[in-house]
Amino acid sequence: MVVLSPEFTFPPSDGSLPPASAIDFHYKHNPRCIFAVLHHATKSLPTKVTYEQLACAVHRVAHILNPGNTIPQGSNIGLLVSTSSLEYIVMILGAMRAGLVPFPMSPRVHPSGIAHLLTTTKTSLVIVGGSESINNTAVQLSAILNESNTGVKFIGLTTIGDVLSLTKPSEAGFKPFPPLGPMENSSVSAILHSSGSTGVPKAIRYHLEGVFKNIINQPIGWTLSGPNNRVGTMALPTFHCMGLILQVLAPLYMGYVQVLFAPAQIPVVPNPNSTLEAIADTNCDYLICVPTFLDAWVNDEHAIAVLKRMKGIKYQQMFGGGPLIDVVGDKLTNHGVNIYPLYGATEVGVVNVAPALGQTRPWNCIEISAHTKPHFVSQNDEDNTFELVFEPGENHCPFVLNWELDGKAVYRTRDLLTPHPSKSNWWKFIGRVDDRIVLLNGEKTNPGPMGEFSYHLI
Repeated sequence: MVVLSPEFTFPPSDGSLPPASAIDFHYKHNPRCIFAVLHHATKSLPTKVTYEQLACAVHRVAHILNPGNTIPQGSNIGLLVSTSSLEYIVMILGAMRAGLVPFPMSPRVHPSGIAHLLTTTKTSLVIVGGSESINNTAVQLSAILNESNTGVKFIGLTTIGDVLSLTKPSEAGFKPFPPLGPMENSSVSAILHSSGSTGVPKAIRYHLEGVFKNIINQPIGWTLSGPNNRVGTMALPTFHCMGLILQVLAPLYMGYVQVLFAPAQIPVVPNPNSTLEAIADTNCDYLICVPTFLDAWVNDEHAIAVLKRMKGIKYQQMFGGGPLIDVVGDKLTNHGVNIYPLYGATEVGVVNVAPALGQTRPWNCIEISAHTKPHFVSQNDEDNTFELVFEPGENHCPFVLNWELDGKAVYRTRDLLTPHPSKSNWWKFIGRVDDRIVLLNGEKTNPGPMGEFSYHLI
């Protein structure tokens, strides 16, 4: 372990301490350190959540999800809920601490798609609830599963009840969940799923080896590390890979304090206005958001003033967030706002690096992490584009291998990039292989650049 200061002790990140056990480490070594700061939409002062409070809530949830520790370690539990990020985080960590494998699912997936995910992963326990639409989905889901004679037990979100309360004294009835059995590199820590936008959603298992190689020990996350950095993660959906990575996994090892919306009777839906209010109220140092938020802020003088005070804004690129239009990024950087992309995918983790301190780099260029083994497959076109492919290596092992290159199993991203004219390993994202349009004259183009041109015309 590494001791940063008398106040905070980093847990080991060599794989010896899985996420399921990291919460106990913090309960012992960092009980009074801050895990999260909560912004209240009611304008009241922000609330701080300590690791001690978090651990107590996590253990209470663990007892409810696995009463008497009767469910075998490694069993899956689905989460189909609408709730605050903090409550969602506690449920995921509670499932892990109970020896279960959390499988957060997007409520946007059709019930038949969810049934497919549950069936193919042999998930027979699901937490549901939080909104009328999810309750309706659960009814449809139950009917579909009954037709196929698939047995699934549903736990209503109300069953979790006030165990998520963070106001109770830690000593009041705190009962630690029994110690977990050993876990191997191949042990599954969590399950996520693809969007299903181009077909049936597919489950993606996050094994421990990949969690540490693809997420915890990739360098970009450590630019946020330390208890003195407040990182706004409030705009991320927890069921998404970016939510799982930046709200659940990374803070356990990197020690940054994340800023979230406080739990409320009706969960706050992140939007540009509520997010801007939260980062100003809590003095965020960094923010992670989707490009559409930056689109909304680019012409707002108050927003620009707030954003300029931060150390940096990392916007999602190809985690479902898509690229940022050049005219927006240029205007923000000209105003002195520090922005740079987070590049990756559910299947490979976060695979680019942040600019070195004092380094000047175009905001729309990424540098691929030296911890990975990338291949750039030429498209042999006039734009000099390449498709990015990842080969498993000593320090990076994609969760999914879907292609073969030179006789080796690899992950094909289907993302197209073009190299910087003078700097090696600087790349600009320009589109997707799936988005390419072949014109009648045989020329290939991407909707991205065409859309950018129309933006300038407005």
